[in-house]
Amino acid sequence: MLQASDECRIAVVRKRITDPESRIVRVVTSIWAFSDDNLTRVELRMEDDQMYIPYSSYFSPSKASITVPCELKFHDIKHGNRPMRIVKTSWVNYVFDTPQAAALFQNELMGRTLLATFRTEKTMRLHTSLVGKSFSYAEQMCGLENLRVWEDSDSGAIIALIHFSAHFRQGYLAFYLNDALHPVKVKDDGGREVKIKGLRVPIEGASRKDSVVEGKGKGRMSEREKEKGIISGAKVEFASEGEKKEFLDMCRHVQRNMVELPDLLGVN
Repeated sequence: MLQASDECRIAVVRKRITDPESRIVRVVTSIWAFSDDNLTRVELRMEDDQMYIPYSSYFSPSKASITVPCELKFHDIKHGNRPMRIVKTSWVNYVFDTPQAAALFQNELMGRTLLATFRTEKTMRLHTSLVGKSFSYAEQMCGLENLRVWEDSDSGAIIALIHFSAHFRQGYLAFYLNDALHPVKVKDDGGREVKIKGLRVPIEGASRKDSVVEGKGKGRMSEREKEKGIISGAKVEFASEGEKKEFLDMCRHVQRNMVELPDLLGVN
C-alpha cells in the first residue's frame, strides 16, 4: 500500500451535473482528501454503474475502505490545471481519527444509518436435509469479518451485511432482519454462536430459474433443488459472547416492528 496523504480532511462531495442536450440532471459523488499541508488533493469519483459499499476493517474500527476498481485523481493545488497524475487501483483505505468518524463516512456513502457493528470469527453455511434437520455445510462463507446492521429510513428496512471470504464468492451476505413477507429466524446456538434461518441469498453463478422436479407436469421443487441456487441459512460465531448477546437483543427489538419489503437479492 502506498500512502497518498498524511494528515488530511476527508470529504464526501455531491455535485449536480446537467446534460446540455437532454437537460437531465444527475448527481455525481466524489470522495476528496485535502492534506493539511495543502500539497495533496486526491479525488475518487464514484461511477454511476458501480455499487460502493465501504468495507469495514475488523482490526481497525477507525478505517473504512473502497474495494472496487477505481481511479484516484491527484489534482494540482492551482484550480483549473489538469490533474498531476491519475492512478488506477482496486483498494483505497480511509483512516479516521475515531470510529465514530469512520461510521459517519460509511453512512454518507451508503445513504443509510449504521446501527451497530459486531465482530464475527466465522460464518458457515447451513444446509437443510430432506428430513428437515440442519447441519453445518462443510464450507466457510466468511472469516474474520464485521457484521454490520444498517437502517434504511425510507423503507424502514433493517439490513445485515457480512463480507464474504474471497474463496467463497465476491460481495456480501446481505439479508433483512425485519421483513414481514420473508422473516428470518435468529436462534441462540450456545457459546458465541447463533443460527439464522429463512435466508434467500442467491449464490453467484446459480440460475435464478430453478428447474421443477421432473414428473407430472409442473411439480413442486424438492428442498434439494431449492437450495441449489440460494443460501437459506447460516451459523455465525461472534468474537465474544457479549457481542452475540447484543446482536440477539437487537434482533428481538427490530422484529417487533416487521414491515413488507422488496426482495433483497444479495449485494455483489
